[in-house]
Amino acid sequence: RIRHSPATMPSEAEPRSPSRANADDASADVAEGAMARRRASLDGKVLVGGEGQDYIAATLSRADDVAAAMERVRKHGALLDADTEPVLGLLSALGVKRGEAYREMLERAVAELTRRAPTLPQGTLLSLLDASFPYIGIEELKAVPLTVFAHMTPVPSSYLKQVSRDMGMFRQLPVEVQRQCWVKDAALLRRHVSPSMMAYGEETEAVRMNMNQDMTLAELNASDDWSPTSAARGTSDGGAGGAKSRKALRTESASVNRLRNIIGTTKNSMNPSLYIEVIRLCRAHFANSGDDSACSLRSQLLMSYHDAGENELCSMDKCHRLAWLMDACIRDRYLDGRRLKEMGSLIDNAVKKAKSKTVKKPTKTKPTRFRIVGFGAKKAEAKKDGNESDDGGSISRVHDVHERDDTLEQVPGDMGMILQDPPVLHLLLHETIRTLEAVIEAEGVPKKEPRLHDLTKFICLALTSQACLRENFSEVPATPEPIVKDFYTLLGKLMLDVMLRDNDDDMETDGAHEPDIDVETRGKFKELMIWSPAIRKIMLTYALICLQRNNIRTATEVLEIAADVLIDDVIIYEGAFALTLANRMSTMLKKKQTTVDSALWKYAVDGILIRSTSASLEVHEEVLRMLMLAADELTTEALATAVEATLINTKKSRKQRKKRAKQIVYEYEPIDTSKHARHGSSHNFGATADVHGIAASSTSAASVDSIRAACELFASTKKLSKESAPILFDWLNKRSKCANDGDNAGIAGTGGYFDDEGDEGGSILDFGLSRDVKSPSVVRDSPLMSPRRA
Repeated sequence: RIRHSPATMPSEAEPRSPSRANADDASADVAEGAMARRRASLDGKVLVGGEGQDYIAATLSRADDVAAAMERVRKHGALLDADTEPVLGLLSALGVKRGEAYREMLERAVAELTRRAPTLPQGTLLSLLDASFPYIGIEELKAVPLTVFAHMTPVPSSYLKQVSRDMGMFRQLPVEVQRQCWVKDAALLRRHVSPSMMAYGEETEAVRMNMNQDMTLAELNASDDWSPTSAARGTSDGGAGGAKSRKALRTESASVNRLRNIIGTTKNSMNPSLYIEVIRLCRAHFANSGDDSACSLRSQLLMSYHDAGENELCSMDKCHRLAWLMDACIRDRYLDGRRLKEMGSLIDNAVKKAKSKTVKKPTKTKPTRFRIVGFGAKKAEAKKDGNESDDGGSISRVHDVHERDDTLEQVPGDMGMILQDPPVLHLLLHETIRTLEAVIEAEGVPKKEPRLHDLTKFICLALTSQACLRENFSEVPATPEPIVKDFYTLLGKLMLDVMLRDNDDDMETDGAHEPDIDVETRGKFKELMIWSPAIRKIMLTYALICLQRNNIRTATEVLEIAADVLIDDVIIYEGAFALTLANRMSTMLKKKQTTVDSALWKYAVDGILIRSTSASLEVHEEVLRMLMLAADELTTEALATAVEATLINTKKSRKQRKKRAKQIVYEYEPIDTSKHARHGSSHNFGATADVHGIAASSTSAASVDSIRAACELFASTKKLSKESAPILFDWLNKRSKCANDGDNAGIAGTGGYFDDEGDEGGSILDFGLSRDVKSPSVVRDSPLMSPRRA
């Protein structure tokens, strides 16, 4: 500081002389004139970004004197206020370069502007957005328009359209602005929702829960309206078999959390219309592909908002109460009489309410090639040749996401999606078997048991939910009479014979014995299982329960019928049953409860499991693991035939799944692929496989590398050689060569599985939302049975 003596202290009241005042005014006029000339020379341009680069390039390329041109560029790019030049000169003398000074001023100005933005009125923010938006692509200036976006409500649609076209810029927008873009553009929302819908069906824990058809039910008191016993009330198990509970699964699910981030919550500007659109996309995905993981995602997403206390949003969804009820039943492992009655009233009331709001008069449904045989129709209507499609029918039109209906859900199709959530459907199947056994034990008549009627109704609704969505049905499909009248009578008689045999303490053997099912009854079972998917699933569940109880005789006879019924076009829909059966057979082999020479092995493994490997990677790997356990007991020829048969049976499905073997891209929020690697038809493609743990581990996630490692493990055994298993060794050599040559470039780890030539391309975002794209690997348990081929 400079101290001034009183004598030298400048006096503020000292008047200026007229000559001095005139000189100051003249200098100011000169400065303003110079600034005006500079502005005019720029033609209103601000020399930043691409515009500044173009100006510099044009000026230097046309100049005869480059040094003079550079000086001219420097002057045009300098600050307009001439008083800054002396300050910049002083800073330069102190060692601060002009560029550094400019950057510091810019950073401080941007920081001050963004600090004031929250307090500015909406009109001022709009003016600031108009001035700053042209420079949103410049890294140093983009903070200004982005800050304005965050504090404007709403953002003008013209700006939303522009930023949504640039995905790099869209990722940087505040999520509140992203939601405004999704509300305005349904196609953009679909692009960002589709990857999460696809990825959920490939998540390890989701696959593990959906593919496990084994279940140990809690005890119920049949004489007291099927109420839970005191022991059952205190034994809730949301994660049976060591798996995580459904609540823990949805809390940790990356896909569910991404969809919640898109929709939002009450605390961070939730938009209910986005929830409606996401649910519609789930419906469209399931209606077109039949992927039951879409049903699971639809239920889990709704329950995640229930867990978060979003009551207002949940109340919008008519499926909320049903989803909550089924979630509680899976947690408690039983479906008592009270809950079953509540399920019926919920569905019936929702359907009646939706019909009362419908303005259009009901029209007769036109015939389509998607009609379901065995649901809501008489058995005699089925075509004798086994072809279940109507001749000359038109393709049904799926409800489009852009359409708006008066209700949030398509009832009853939406209710059916909740029931076709795999754990829910498996619970219904197990409860049906338990109920029928209790009726037979009490010497009752199955067709007069109301509980059986209700359970059958819900199973049929679940399996016809895809058709209901396709055809936009407004009624709950009627329960086919032959299921209750004929099938339950036959199955009840079989159960009675088993009970009588057990009461007589007949020793269970795996050798020659009198069959539990005679030839005539066997033919009736086969005919009914071909006719109705519901009957088929109930019978397959009964076979698993018999194996669980070590009733090998009955299970063998049921599996013998199933081996004839499950043709190649049908077996791809029974992936959960096949995986559970393979697990059960592996357990029995370890406990020495069966051998490879038994009838059970003949029908379960040779008749079903070897062919079921085409259903999914999980089934393929589990069957290979089971064969590894039985390798010592099998002959060289039998082992080579079985292993090579899995490769032959999966050749067609590998070609079909190759289109899906692409990294799922999360356009608005990339994820850590090391933790959530999701590709193609199954999860964890390219994951490092534990070769030594394949035979021992039963919980490892299926992957391409683990299947290839299993085949290499078979090849490394002394039992198999190039002469005994030429197809296996040829496949492994081909895969090794392709891997070295960079086959399937860009898809890590897929060279060992997707080895068949076929059409490349096909967008991952289009899968499941276009009926032209089909893949048996994900269309599990679809009620739409394709035309049978002998």
